[in-house]
Amino acid sequence: MARKIIVQFETELPKNATETQIQEWLEFELGQHGQMSEGNPLALCDIDAEVVSFN
Repeated sequence: MARKIIVQFETELPKNATETQIQEWLEFELGQHGQMSEGNPLALCDIDAEVVSFN
């Protein structure tokens, strides 16, 4: 049986980011896509883990 994990994080997003831009950013940050649009206002935002645990 496959193992599953749940990942949660919080980050502040620019108010002008659209849902499409947020989706594109998430896919880029999580390695699903190798690039992100140059005009995406989230281009300089990173996902930083404050706490990491695995059970």
